Amino acid sequence: MAEPCGWEPAVDCCSVWGDLPPSTQSSAAALAGFIVWALSGRQYGLCPRVLRPCAQPCGGSTYASAYRFASGYGGGEMYPAILASGEWINIACRCGDPCDCTTADSVVLPPQAYSVTAVNVDGVDMPNWSYRDHQRRLYRTDGNPWPLCQDMSKLDTEPGTWSVEILHGVPIPPGGNEAAGALACEIGKSCAGLPCILPDRVTSITREGVSMEFIDPQEFLDKGLVGIPAVDRWLRAVNPSALPMESYVWSPDVATPRWQ
Repeated sequence: MAEPCGWEPAVDCCSVWGDLPPSTQSSAAALAGFIVWALSGRQYGLCPRVLRPCAQPCGGSTYASAYRFASGYGGGEMYPAILASGEWINIACRCGDPCDCTTADSVVLPPQAYSVTAVNVDGVDMPNWSYRDHQRRLYRTDGNPWPLCQDMSKLDTEPGTWSVEILHGVPIPPGGNEAAGALACEIGKSCAGLPCILPDRVTSITREGVSMEFIDPQEFLDKGLVGIPAVDRWLRAVNPSALPMESYVWSPDVATPRWQ
Protein backbone atom coordinates (compact mmCIF):
# COMPACT_ATOMS: atom_id res chain seq x y z
CA MET A 1 0.00 0.00 0.00
CA ALA A 2 1.55 3.26 -1.13
CA GLU A 3 -0.33 5.64 1.14
CA PRO A 4 -2.39 5.55 4.34
CA CYS A 5 -6.14 5.35 3.82
CA GLY A 6 -8.90 5.46 6.42
CA TRP A 7 -6.69 6.59 9.27
CA GLU A 8 -8.66 8.98 11.50
CA PRO A 9 -6.75 9.53 14.76
CA ALA A 10 -9.13 9.37 17.73
CA VAL A 11 -8.33 12.29 20.04
CA ASP A 12 -11.15 11.89 22.56
CA CYS A 13 -8.65 11.36 25.37
CA CYS A 14 -6.61 14.46 24.50
CA SER A 15 -7.80 17.09 26.96
CA VAL A 16 -6.09 19.99 25.18
CA TRP A 17 -7.09 19.07 21.63
CA GLY A 18 -9.97 21.54 21.49
CA ASP A 19 -7.64 24.38 22.49
CA LEU A 20 -5.24 23.78 19.59
CA PRO A 21 -5.57 25.83 16.38
CA PRO A 22 -7.35 23.98 13.56
CA SER A 23 -4.20 24.04 11.43
CA THR A 24 -2.22 22.41 14.25
CA GLN A 25 -4.93 19.78 14.70
CA SER A 26 -4.91 18.95 10.99
CA SER A 27 -1.12 18.75 10.72
CA ALA A 28 -0.72 16.71 13.91
CA ALA A 29 -3.44 14.24 12.92
CA ALA A 30 -2.04 13.78 9.41
CA LEU A 31 1.52 13.28 10.68
CA ALA A 32 0.46 10.90 13.44
CA GLY A 33 -1.67 8.83 11.06
CA PHE A 34 1.19 8.52 8.59
CA ILE A 35 3.75 7.58 11.27
CA VAL A 36 1.58 4.89 12.86
CA TRP A 37 0.59 3.51 9.43
CA ALA A 38 4.25 3.35 8.36
CA LEU A 39 5.51 1.79 11.60
CA SER A 40 2.75 -0.83 11.56
CA GLY A 41 4.13 -2.14 8.27
CA ARG A 42 2.28 0.01 5.71
CA GLN A 43 -0.33 -2.72 5.55
CA TYR A 44 -3.50 -1.39 7.20
CA GLY A 45 -6.21 0.84 5.81
CA LEU A 46 -8.94 0.61 3.17
CA CYS A 47 -8.36 2.68 0.02
CA PRO A 48 -11.13 3.41 -2.52
CA ARG A 49 -10.01 2.19 -5.94
CA VAL A 50 -11.60 1.71 -9.36
CA LEU A 51 -10.99 -1.60 -11.14
CA ARG A 52 -11.35 -1.97 -14.90
CA PRO A 53 -11.99 -5.71 -15.45
CA CYS A 54 -10.85 -7.50 -18.60
CA ALA A 55 -12.04 -10.88 -19.85
CA GLN A 56 -9.60 -13.77 -19.46
CA PRO A 57 -9.19 -16.81 -21.71
CA CYS A 58 -10.06 -20.37 -20.78
CA GLY A 59 -7.54 -22.84 -19.43
CA GLY A 60 -6.21 -24.01 -16.10
CA SER A 61 -2.74 -22.55 -16.51
CA THR A 62 -1.62 -19.39 -14.78
CA TYR A 63 -0.23 -18.34 -18.16
CA ALA A 64 -3.80 -17.76 -19.29
CA SER A 65 -4.27 -14.77 -17.03
CA ALA A 66 -1.51 -12.86 -18.79
CA TYR A 67 -3.59 -12.48 -21.97
CA ARG A 68 -6.37 -10.03 -22.79
CA PHE A 69 -8.81 -10.07 -25.69
CA ALA A 70 -9.43 -7.17 -28.06
CA SER A 71 -12.85 -7.82 -29.56
CA GLY A 72 -16.33 -6.66 -28.61
CA TYR A 73 -16.28 -2.89 -28.26
CA GLY A 74 -14.12 -2.43 -31.36
CA GLY A 75 -11.11 -4.48 -32.42
CA GLY A 76 -10.77 -7.94 -33.94
CA GLU A 77 -10.61 -11.42 -32.50
CA MET A 78 -7.34 -12.69 -31.06
CA TYR A 79 -6.34 -16.35 -30.75
CA PRO A 80 -3.76 -16.70 -28.00
CA ALA A 81 -2.04 -19.88 -26.94
CA ILE A 82 -1.60 -21.02 -23.36
CA LEU A 83 0.71 -23.53 -21.74
CA ALA A 84 -1.35 -26.08 -19.79
CA SER A 85 0.22 -29.19 -18.28
CA GLY A 86 3.20 -28.93 -20.63
CA GLU A 87 1.06 -28.54 -23.78
CA TRP A 88 0.51 -25.42 -25.87
CA ILE A 89 -3.20 -25.01 -26.64
CA ASN A 90 -4.76 -22.50 -29.03
CA ILE A 91 -7.96 -21.04 -27.64
CA ALA A 92 -10.50 -18.47 -28.79
CA CYS A 93 -13.03 -18.07 -26.02
CA ARG A 94 -13.83 -16.06 -22.94
CA CYS A 95 -14.51 -17.46 -19.55
CA GLY A 96 -17.07 -17.00 -16.87
CA ASP A 97 -17.73 -19.28 -13.94
CA PRO A 98 -17.93 -22.05 -15.02
CA CYS A 99 -15.88 -21.69 -18.22
CA ASP A 100 -18.34 -21.99 -21.08
CA CYS A 101 -16.70 -19.59 -23.55
CA THR A 102 -19.98 -17.74 -24.16
CA THR A 103 -20.78 -15.67 -21.06
CA ALA A 104 -19.06 -14.06 -18.13
CA ASP A 105 -21.35 -14.34 -15.12
CA SER A 106 -18.58 -13.53 -12.63
CA VAL A 107 -15.23 -11.78 -12.50
CA VAL A 108 -12.33 -12.36 -10.14
CA LEU A 109 -11.52 -9.47 -7.83
CA PRO A 110 -7.89 -8.71 -6.91
CA PRO A 111 -6.37 -9.80 -3.59
CA GLN A 112 -7.27 -7.58 -0.63
CA ALA A 113 -10.52 -6.49 -2.29
CA TYR A 114 -12.39 -5.86 0.96
CA SER A 115 -15.79 -4.86 -0.43
CA VAL A 116 -17.52 -3.64 -3.57
CA THR A 117 -19.03 -0.17 -3.24
CA ALA A 118 -20.32 0.45 -6.79
CA VAL A 119 -20.44 -1.05 -10.29
CA ASN A 120 -20.70 1.07 -13.42
CA VAL A 121 -21.60 -0.35 -16.87
CA ASP A 122 -21.69 1.88 -19.96
CA GLY A 123 -21.47 4.94 -17.73
CA VAL A 124 -24.52 3.96 -15.63
CA ASP A 125 -24.42 2.90 -11.98
CA MET A 126 -25.94 -0.54 -11.44
CA PRO A 127 -28.39 -1.03 -8.54
CA ASN A 128 -26.76 -2.91 -5.67
CA TRP A 129 -29.31 -5.74 -5.88
CA SER A 130 -28.07 -6.64 -9.38
CA TYR A 131 -24.69 -7.98 -8.20
CA ARG A 132 -22.99 -9.51 -5.18
CA ASP A 133 -19.41 -10.25 -4.22
CA HIS A 134 -18.45 -13.54 -2.61
CA GLN A 135 -14.98 -14.98 -1.98
CA ARG A 136 -13.23 -12.55 -4.32
CA ARG A 137 -15.72 -13.06 -7.14
CA LEU A 138 -18.25 -10.51 -8.34
CA TYR A 139 -21.46 -12.21 -9.49
CA ARG A 140 -24.22 -10.63 -11.52
CA THR A 141 -27.67 -11.51 -10.15
CA ASP A 142 -30.01 -9.81 -12.62
CA GLY A 143 -29.77 -12.59 -15.20
CA ASN A 144 -27.37 -10.77 -17.53
CA PRO A 145 -23.66 -11.48 -18.11
CA TRP A 146 -20.88 -9.03 -17.44
CA PRO A 147 -19.41 -7.31 -20.52
CA LEU A 148 -16.69 -9.44 -22.04
CA CYS A 149 -14.62 -6.50 -23.32
CA GLN A 150 -14.26 -2.78 -22.84
CA ASP A 151 -12.51 0.16 -24.42
CA MET A 152 -9.68 0.96 -22.02
CA SER A 153 -8.95 4.24 -23.84
CA LYS A 154 -12.23 5.70 -22.53
CA LEU A 155 -13.19 6.86 -19.05
CA ASP A 156 -15.55 4.56 -17.18
CA THR A 157 -18.32 7.17 -17.51
CA GLU A 158 -18.61 6.50 -21.25
CA PRO A 159 -20.44 3.79 -23.23
CA GLY A 160 -18.39 0.71 -24.03
CA THR A 161 -16.74 0.59 -20.61
CA TRP A 162 -17.37 -0.81 -17.18
CA SER A 163 -15.73 -0.52 -13.79
CA VAL A 164 -15.93 -1.79 -10.24
CA GLU A 165 -15.35 0.52 -7.30
CA ILE A 166 -13.92 -1.30 -4.30
CA LEU A 167 -12.39 -0.71 -0.91
CA HIS A 168 -8.95 -2.25 -1.25
CA GLY A 169 -6.65 -3.23 1.59
CA VAL A 170 -6.77 -4.58 5.13
CA PRO A 171 -8.99 -2.98 7.81
CA ILE A 172 -7.18 -1.11 10.57
CA PRO A 173 -7.03 -3.39 13.64
CA PRO A 174 -8.86 -2.29 16.81
CA GLY A 175 -6.97 0.41 18.65
CA GLY A 176 -5.12 1.69 15.59
CA ASN A 177 -6.83 5.07 15.39
CA GLU A 178 -6.63 5.39 19.17
CA ALA A 179 -2.87 4.85 18.98
CA ALA A 180 -2.61 7.43 16.21
CA GLY A 181 -4.72 9.78 18.33
CA ALA A 182 -2.37 9.45 21.29
CA LEU A 183 0.57 10.36 19.07
CA ALA A 184 -1.36 13.23 17.44
CA CYS A 185 -2.11 14.63 20.89
CA GLU A 186 1.57 14.76 21.85
CA ILE A 187 2.57 16.20 18.47
CA GLY A 188 -0.08 18.89 18.85
CA LYS A 189 1.13 19.73 22.35
CA SER A 190 4.69 20.01 21.10
CA CYS A 191 3.65 22.35 18.28
CA ALA A 192 1.76 24.56 20.75
CA GLY A 193 4.70 24.70 23.17
CA LEU A 194 2.86 22.68 25.81
CA PRO A 195 4.44 19.94 27.95
CA CYS A 196 4.38 16.62 26.12
CA ILE A 197 5.87 13.16 26.44
CA LEU A 198 7.58 13.02 23.06
CA PRO A 199 11.11 11.77 23.79
CA ASP A 200 14.00 14.19 23.37
CA ARG A 201 17.54 13.37 22.32
CA VAL A 202 18.75 14.27 25.85
CA THR A 203 20.18 11.19 27.56
CA SER A 204 20.98 12.72 30.95
CA ILE A 205 20.26 15.90 32.87
CA THR A 206 21.17 17.20 36.30
CA ARG A 207 19.11 19.95 37.90
CA GLU A 208 19.18 21.09 41.51
CA GLY A 209 21.08 18.00 42.52
CA VAL A 210 18.62 15.63 40.82
CA SER A 211 19.91 13.51 37.92
CA MET A 212 17.68 11.91 35.31
CA GLU A 213 18.47 9.81 32.27
CA PHE A 214 16.41 9.41 29.13
CA ILE A 215 16.61 6.77 26.44
CA ASP A 216 17.84 8.11 23.13
CA PRO A 217 14.75 8.23 20.86
CA GLN A 218 16.85 6.80 18.05
CA GLU A 219 16.73 3.50 19.95
CA PHE A 220 12.94 3.59 19.71
CA LEU A 221 12.99 4.45 16.01
CA ASP A 222 15.43 1.65 15.23
CA LYS A 223 12.93 -0.76 16.78
CA GLY A 224 9.96 0.70 14.92
CA LEU A 225 8.58 2.47 17.99
CA VAL A 226 7.90 6.10 18.93
CA GLY A 227 8.59 6.16 22.68
CA ILE A 228 4.96 6.62 23.77
CA PRO A 229 3.79 3.53 25.71
CA ALA A 230 0.19 3.53 24.43
CA VAL A 231 1.36 3.76 20.83
CA ASP A 232 4.26 1.32 21.17
CA ARG A 233 2.09 -1.39 22.76
CA TRP A 234 -0.22 -1.29 19.75
CA LEU A 235 2.68 -1.32 17.28
CA ARG A 236 4.21 -4.32 19.06
CA ALA A 237 0.89 -6.15 18.88
CA VAL A 238 0.28 -5.67 15.14
CA ASN A 239 3.89 -5.63 13.89
CA PRO A 240 6.00 -7.57 16.42
CA SER A 241 8.90 -8.04 13.99
CA ALA A 242 8.98 -4.32 13.08
CA LEU A 243 8.71 -5.11 9.38
CA PRO A 244 8.90 -1.97 7.23
CA MET A 245 6.19 -3.22 4.86
CA GLU A 246 4.19 -6.33 4.07
CA SER A 247 5.72 -9.04 1.91
CA TYR A 248 4.72 -9.66 -1.69
CA VAL A 249 5.15 -12.54 -4.11
CA TRP A 250 5.34 -11.47 -7.75
CA SER A 251 5.07 -13.77 -10.77
CA PRO A 252 5.41 -12.81 -14.44
CA ASP A 253 2.77 -15.45 -15.22
CA VAL A 254 0.02 -13.59 -13.36
CA ALA A 255 -1.35 -10.36 -14.80
CA THR A 256 -1.83 -7.37 -12.54
CA PRO A 257 -5.27 -5.76 -12.21
CA ARG A 258 -6.24 -2.87 -14.46
CA TRP A 259 -6.92 0.19 -12.32
CA GLN A 260 -8.61 3.41 -13.39
